[in-house]
Amino acid sequence: MTLETKNYDELIQDQSVATQSAATRKMGKYLDFSVGASLRALIESNAGLGLWLQGLLIKLLATTRLATSEGNDVDTFIGDFDLTRTKASRASGNVTFSRNIATNDAVINLADEVQSTVENIQYIVIADPTNPIFDEFLQQYIIPAGTTSGDVKVEAVLAGISGNAAENTITVISQPIQYVDFVTNALPFVNGHDKESDAETRAQFVDYINSLSKATKLAIEEAIEEVQEGIQYAVVENVDYTTDVVQLGYFYAVIDDGTGSPPPELLASVALAVDRVRGLTTYFEIKAALPETANVSGTAKIDTTKYSPDEVKVAIEVALTSYVDSLGIDTTLYYTRLIQVMYDAHEAVQDVTSVLLNGGTSDITSDKKHSIHLGTLVITVVSV
Repeated sequence: MTLETKNYDELIQDQSVATQSAATRKMGKYLDFSVGASLRALIESNAGLGLWLQGLLIKLLATTRLATSEGNDVDTFIGDFDLTRTKASRASGNVTFSRNIATNDAVINLADEVQSTVENIQYIVIADPTNPIFDEFLQQYIIPAGTTSGDVKVEAVLAGISGNAAENTITVISQPIQYVDFVTNALPFVNGHDKESDAETRAQFVDYINSLSKATKLAIEEAIEEVQEGIQYAVVENVDYTTDVVQLGYFYAVIDDGTGSPPPELLASVALAVDRVRGLTTYFEIKAALPETANVSGTAKIDTTKYSPDEVKVAIEVALTSYVDSLGIDTTLYYTRLIQVMYDAHEAVQDVTSVLLNGGTSDITSDKKHSIHLGTLVITVVSV
């Protein structure tokens, strides 16, 4: 049912017509509704009060339905069902610290800061027990004497897609680190995600309600999606992960966070979420997606008298990285799409040539165990 509303002028007009009609019928008089007249002032005050009451009613109706709620009203609505909006996640990855002279040990502490040259996004050093140069006892990364460089894990200070970075753009050391001269990121950061939008939360709520009390595939998928925004996955039933032979009562889920190397903590969180909704007597495994590498190269032609080659190169690299790494599991990277992405990356691009995908022009297809991710990216920008 559509709520019929009226604006200020319509409220005044309707009151004037009704009042004049009653006065003519009972007294045979014409009333004064000119600006400044007392009767006009009374009608205008009623119109203002009517608009206020109408606004309150519209607000009430909007907040009592999820479909029309916004912001905090969405959160309070789904909170009654013990559901929360998926939070934003911080972009993370490895940066390489290097130096000209490697006579002494270089110590990199947790919370040391680096930043990108694009919009000055800041990143802090975080622990990575799997890294061979990380000392768990001292909680420090140590680049030993005689070694010129070492990889260190960092995380964006702010959560969201703003922390995603193209390769070789994190190049500033915020505070001097003794015996360290340079920093860069050889690979792009692509696993930062904004929190769920209102529209995404509404869609998740529908899946959530439909999956309640059901040990179904939809329930498993909903549980996975709730763990982290932007998570990629594939669920395979009744087939053994290792042998690919039929195995009844078993399923596996392949997980990726957009990096091609999801951390153990994420896999553990997914396993806990899935275990809460799996069917009785069924068992499962959570596996990290195996990377299907896509090495891309190509040349873009531009008018170098009007546009900066470096600016166009970065725009193309960012666009290609975002496109390839968003494809995920069990999908196809079409060779011709790379050409389209290069054209669309910047208005300066007039021609695209010599585009190669893994050294050729064939598409790449991933299965339910593999996720397509960008490997090497070599873009050349020349004058048209």
